[in-house]
Amino acid sequence: MSNRLQELGARMGEGFQAFKESVEAKLSAENAMTPEQRMKNAEAELAGCRAAEGAAMRALTACQDEVDKYKRYDKEA
Repeated sequence: MSNRLQELGARMGEGFQAFKESVEAKLSAENAMTPEQRMKNAEAELAGCRAAEGAAMRALTACQDEVDKYKRYDKEA
């Protein structure tokens, strides 16, 4: 049992190390960017968020239309 726990601990440590390295690489890449590049990236991310928001609003409207349709069916029944 203790061998399995040691193996699990070793794998968790390796996973954490890989995560830490990926975060450090990302931060290093961001620090290498110019302010203009950061602004362009932020604007692109904002555009993506706005597109996702629009899609979510359309889905919400479609769901609301379904609810209204079933409410009309209920009144007719």
